[in-house]
Amino acid sequence: MTVAPKGKKAKLTAYEKKKRRDEFNERNQIEGKFGQAKQGYGLNNIKAKLSDTSHSWIATILFITNLVKFAELNNFQF
Repeated sequence: MTVAPKGKKAKLTAYEKKKRRDEFNERNQIEGKFGQAKQGYGLNNIKAKLSDTSHSWIATILFITNLVKFAELNNFQF
């Protein structure tokens, strides 16, 4: 078992900093889409009695969220 030494942390290279920033930005976008699904599409308000029905509602909401994102990226107009 190895333990990280106490004291100063090792400095990151420019590549490592960029990689961390890019990962953080990607995670931010994904969490933002979940927030949109919860607020805009009612992901928090699913009140189905059966587990299968709940899973279907969740899958449908995530599908619609992905469809809207796809439409935005490809400049579709509704």
